[in-house]
Amino acid sequence: MPAKSPSQSSKKGSPSPRSRQGQSPKQSLSSSNRKSSAKSLSPSGKKSPGRQKSASPNRSPGSGKTKSGSPISAKTKSGSPTSRSKIPKEDSPGASATTKKKNVIIKSPELTERGLKILDFSGQGMTTVPASLLNTKDIGVLILASNNLRSLPVEMRRIKSLIKLDISRNGIRCVHPGDFSGLPQELESLTDLEELKISECNLPYIPPAVWRLKKLKLLDISRNKINILPPEIGNLTELKRLNLQQTNITSLPPEIAYCQELEEILLWGNSIESLPDTLPEMPKLRVMALNYRSFCGVVDPYMENLLRKRQINSEHIPVVVFELPALEVLDLECTKLNNLPDVLDMSHNMLNNLPDDIGHLLSLRILRVNNNNFERIPATIGQLENLTELNMAKNHIRHLPGEIRGLYNLKTMVLEGNDLQSLPDEICELRNLETLDLTSNSIHFLPMKFYKLVNLKEAHVYRKLSKHGLWLYQNPLEQPPPEIWCTEKTENIFQYLKKLLIMKTENLQRQKILMLGNSQTGKTSLMHVLAQGKASLTEAITDGTRLLNQMPCKTENNVPFMLLDFGGDSAYEPIYHLFLDSKALSMIIYNINTFKQENFYHMIGHWLDILNCFTPGIVVKIVGTHCDLLSKEESSLEELTRQQEIVCQMVKHHLHDYQKHLQAELDSIKLELDMFDKTNEKGSELSSMQESALKMLHTRRDRLNDILSCPLRVLPKVSAVSASDSLEGIKELMNDLEHLAIDRTLFPHAQRKVPQHWNRLKAAIKQQCGNYLLWSQVKKIAVGFDVHDAELEDCVEHFHDTGEVFWFKKISGFSHILFHRPHILVDLLASLYRHDMNHFLQYPENKVFYSKGYLKPKAFSETKELFLRYGQISRPLINCMWFHLKMENNIIEDFLQLLPLTCLCYTIPETDVTSMQLHQRPLMVLPYYNHDTDLTPLHEVWPEVQPSNEKNLRVMYHFPIIFPMGILHEVAASIQDIVLTRMDWKDIIYATTETAKFLLRKCVDASTNTGTLVLAVRSCDFTVVQEVLKDLMELVTRVLTHYPGLYWKLEIPGSSTTMLLKHM
Repeated sequence: MPAKSPSQSSKKGSPSPRSRQGQSPKQSLSSSNRKSSAKSLSPSGKKSPGRQKSASPNRSPGSGKTKSGSPISAKTKSGSPTSRSKIPKEDSPGASATTKKKNVIIKSPELTERGLKILDFSGQGMTTVPASLLNTKDIGVLILASNNLRSLPVEMRRIKSLIKLDISRNGIRCVHPGDFSGLPQELESLTDLEELKISECNLPYIPPAVWRLKKLKLLDISRNKINILPPEIGNLTELKRLNLQQTNITSLPPEIAYCQELEEILLWGNSIESLPDTLPEMPKLRVMALNYRSFCGVVDPYMENLLRKRQINSEHIPVVVFELPALEVLDLECTKLNNLPDVLDMSHNMLNNLPDDIGHLLSLRILRVNNNNFERIPATIGQLENLTELNMAKNHIRHLPGEIRGLYNLKTMVLEGNDLQSLPDEICELRNLETLDLTSNSIHFLPMKFYKLVNLKEAHVYRKLSKHGLWLYQNPLEQPPPEIWCTEKTENIFQYLKKLLIMKTENLQRQKILMLGNSQTGKTSLMHVLAQGKASLTEAITDGTRLLNQMPCKTENNVPFMLLDFGGDSAYEPIYHLFLDSKALSMIIYNINTFKQENFYHMIGHWLDILNCFTPGIVVKIVGTHCDLLSKEESSLEELTRQQEIVCQMVKHHLHDYQKHLQAELDSIKLELDMFDKTNEKGSELSSMQESALKMLHTRRDRLNDILSCPLRVLPKVSAVSASDSLEGIKELMNDLEHLAIDRTLFPHAQRKVPQHWNRLKAAIKQQCGNYLLWSQVKKIAVGFDVHDAELEDCVEHFHDTGEVFWFKKISGFSHILFHRPHILVDLLASLYRHDMNHFLQYPENKVFYSKGYLKPKAFSETKELFLRYGQISRPLINCMWFHLKMENNIIEDFLQLLPLTCLCYTIPETDVTSMQLHQRPLMVLPYYNHDTDLTPLHEVWPEVQPSNEKNLRVMYHFPIIFPMGILHEVAASIQDIVLTRMDWKDIIYATTETAKFLLRKCVDASTNTGTLVLAVRSCDFTVVQEVLKDLMELVTRVLTHYPGLYWKLEIPGSSTTMLLKHM
């Protein structure tokens, strides 16, 4: 056994064992875009219900195909069988004398709504229109599609009653823009003709006769290679539907705007390069259909790749299409869009509803739909998260959807002149609102959380001749009353509503506020200002907080708080985990006057890491102090605003990096699991090592998922205050704290109903004598108030949450103690962990060492050396440290037994050894104060080269994101119950058990705040090595559960580790 050094101790005669149980820790504006298109028309490659297959020359499809000279059956539109009548067919103009006359058999025609005949001669192989047909009276619909017609006869003008004419899929002639050989100009006599279909006729030009049909309402010239739509289109002033699919056009003529009745334009399959600026002048254009072929000529693969990566914006679509005032359906299927216009103005129209698909316009910044007729706002409007202006004035809106809370970038909302009866609470989430116009509605009450709209700073004012701020005129408002809301400042309105909300908030409980930050940042001064309402500045480092100060506080509106001011010195960091509480509000406080970006981590980021480790999910508010030291010049105020913005961005960046590292670890684990699945066939039996490795991966994955699901909830606003006489920013900070305290979403536990007998039980407990109560005593007291078991735990935990008592439920072995006088525990620990320890350890200036410790200069010097180098505290030193607490000897003994349960220290049983003087005998050890780095004794007991007769196992705990400084200290305290002898250094622990020896080593990378904990065990018996290592791993795991947000991964080198992995 190695010789003992001053840092070595024996376990013999140790106190009674302590209980240490483990714990685990395509985009459109309408969903009906296809149905709104013409039924018989479809985009390229999609068959529509009305499209028929073209007949081959000299053949007709279906039952109509015959040999030459045989009768050809004409069909009614319905195709139902009817009686037949024979009509002789005249010779075609170019037929030879030997050509036989054909008889055309037609069915009795159906009738239109006007009583006119519907004749269908499609697919008959005709080369001319029979003369007999031209003499038929009362024809309303004539279908000549899918024949071999090259022209229509002049005699077509006789069919005065014709309403619809379909000559699609024929070979109509038109060799130049003035060619009337295919369609004679006499067709202009058909004054009742409303629909003309000449699609798929292989036309290079549109026959000029078409432009003379002034009554046309539908024109289908699709699938003709016309290249250019002539300006004569403007002659068709009554046109409603225009089909230009696959016509090779690249633009539309400006004259199309003369078609004021036009409602639908189909442009599928064209390479559109531009559209005329006159399109918005078409007030009834509802449907415009474009698809991927519309832009294939201007979007090459290289550009498409840039669009997909969002390296360029999709400016290949003319912006004018988004400015059509009556547009209801904009079909942009596969147009490679990656952005849309910023502004959509559909004001001063007759819109009866807003389509749900408006929520697809994600890039919109400004939406103006004022002066229309709609009553309902679709819930999808909440998806427009980039919206900064929304004008819905002068409609008939009755209520706002709750989804409106998604418009978090909204700055201006105009709702003037609607039928609103009330406002949803969700409107209070629009915290960037600077203007909200509610004039001329029927609102009786404003939401009580209206005070959240902090950027609504003015009311009923104008800015640049436009309304600005909050406008409430011409509403029957009862709450707040007119004397409150008739103002130019919103502060009175908000204060009234907040007070009202607090008054109506039932069961508002005391909320704990944790005040964190470096020393000398003004935490203590700020606490006094918040609690007492007046300045109380600290002046010297000796005035700083020793570990923790507690102070109750109540605002003018009777909102109760318990302020916990944490000492900012690193000496207190090992103790933070006892008092940090994820249910509390945490304030990270920094000095505005000394802040620099390069010091961000030291001043703020470090505290965020601590909270991430101990209290994941906690609500955090950043507060800057000493703002009074800045000059009042505008430049200084601007600099303060810039600093607040910088702090906000750096906090976001810090938290983003933290989450990014966690996600990278999770992705790595998922990749390992995927590789594991691929390399192991399904159903195959896994080896023990594989099962254990898989279990470890799943454990790490689950822990990462848990941590990622509980990010810190950092509030976006950085407050600036002064605790000096000016009290600058204090009132605003108090308002913020009140807002937070009554926010049920952030602190649901703070509004629970507490039974009266709980408060009586609390009073009875607080009246008890002694420094702490055992749980058995608490149970006995609770019986008198009929509080038992689970209810008792719930009750005591509630009073711990409000700061009335300390009950460390989650610390194994410590949960049976209740500190009903919290300050006693704080004072006890603050006497051991001090930021001014060097100032305290002054002899003879500090008389306590002579009068209470009975230490002479030499003995004091040795006592001080043992403490500051090895962390050892002798009885004389402990008596001096706790002298001001005025404790009896038996109380001191109680606390010597109690404190090791915190895992902050360990005690060493006193012996009767007379070779050491009393001041040299260690009674208690605080690992935090061990700064010994002389490893000479270690080389004797743990040679670097492992002896041949010893077996060795080693595990490594890697902390790849954060490595808290207190882990080794807690492990050092926890192993005391299982070791026989030990030697401790700053970063290393060597100890022996009855059967083995082990070494714990801490390796830290200070630049990245990451580290590794290495645990190695040696013994002559490998089974013993395994058993001891397993026990030590369980102990380390228990310690790590004190850090709920800490991520680590375990590495077990070697192959004989199956048993260890199974017990993780």
